[in-house]
Amino acid sequence: MSKRTHTIVTLIHSLTFIIFLTIACSVVEQRTACPCWVGLDFSKVLQQEHPGPGKAMDVVIYGPDGPAAYSHSYGLDSCASYYEVELPRGRYTVSALMGEISVGPDRQADTLLGKSLPLDASGETAEAVIEPFKQFAAIGIKVLSSPYDSLSITLKAASASIDRKSLEGLPQQYSCSGTFSGSSAGFNILRQAGGELLLSFSDAASGHHITDIDLGEWLKEIGYDFSAENLADIVLILDFHSGTASLSIAGWLDAPTYFVIF
Repeated sequence: MSKRTHTIVTLIHSLTFIIFLTIACSVVEQRTACPCWVGLDFSKVLQQEHPGPGKAMDVVIYGPDGPAAYSHSYGLDSCASYYEVELPRGRYTVSALMGEISVGPDRQADTLLGKSLPLDASGETAEAVIEPFKQFAAIGIKVLSSPYDSLSITLKAASASIDRKSLEGLPQQYSCSGTFSGSSAGFNILRQAGGELLLSFSDAASGHHITDIDLGEWLKEIGYDFSAENLADIVLILDFHSGTASLSIAGWLDAPTYFVIF
């Protein structure tokens, strides 16, 4: 082979390699531009006790900069266990909630269920498992003994709503009045942004103020966490004759913690 021929062959090989790289890069670029198919798995939601007719799981998928890239309300009366949605490739946050995220004036919080989770949709496929975690806590109050024939109670809380994306409580104070049915009363509250959670007791007949209980401070003392994935219910038992109270958390193995009311 002559020197000139060798040079031509080398150039041909080089050009072939460059063309191959160009095509390969083009393929990579095209695949990167392809969408990601995201599976939404509702099987754990459907395994729960049926929430009642007309209930829906509202799914919002947020992009990295905040705006919603996808939103849909899935009615649970006819909801399938699995859906696929098409999204541009990237990283997202999936918020799936069933119930109201805010509390109206002098109203109880809704029994809000759902979850917020990160979603890596940078590949061809991704999956988000929707789970019905409790985003509210029920406060059950029972009076063992009292010198008053009837009691009225007011709850003052730090958060009347939660952020749909992060599920964190928002600083928006509200109050709600409750009545006792026999010796029991109760409230539902959403996740709380701060420590304020005050119970105020009065004699229902005369309106005389009896005492205030800083339930938020008591919950801090025993380690209750309003940022937990699944909020636990709260049980408060009062004895106005002895001036003591016991506080316990549903699902905890710890013995009740006792506090002095007055």
